[in-house]
Amino acid sequence: MEAEPGREEMSFDEWIEYGLSRSWNSSPICRTHDGMPEDVDACNHYLLLYQNTEEVETMMAKFPPSYWRAHTRGLY
Repeated sequence: MEAEPGREEMSFDEWIEYGLSRSWNSSPICRTHDGMPEDVDACNHYLLLYQNTEEVETMMAKFPPSYWRAHTRGLY
């Protein structure tokens, strides 16, 4: 998948597809509904997906790791 000339952002689906094409990630799964393979002994990484910017601020206040994990990586 190539970026469109002059386009600066990609959609979430494009972002997932980009990672899939480079073997960086799986397709999105839900541990609650899909479970996890029994023979996988790995860290489970999660992304919180926000519906809007207000939800970001609320989640950062309720769940500090959503901020400090990014902050310690220099993302904020």
